[in-house]
Amino acid sequence: MSIVKIKILLEQPEFEALVKLSRLDLRAPDEQARYILRQELARRGLLIFPDPNQTGSQSDE
Repeated sequence: MSIVKIKILLEQPEFEALVKLSRLDLRAPDEQARYILRQELARRGLLIFPDPNQTGSQSDE
């Protein structure tokens, strides 16, 4: 997996809201922006998170 860095331009009120939310969620503003983006992509069905309960092996039935 590779990491890609992007630049996002925000107006001052947007940045202040991001900082406020990041403090409430105990995240750095850049981590909060990533969290918001990932949640919205998942909500729209564009990003699928792996099932943490799935081990990759078949269970005995």
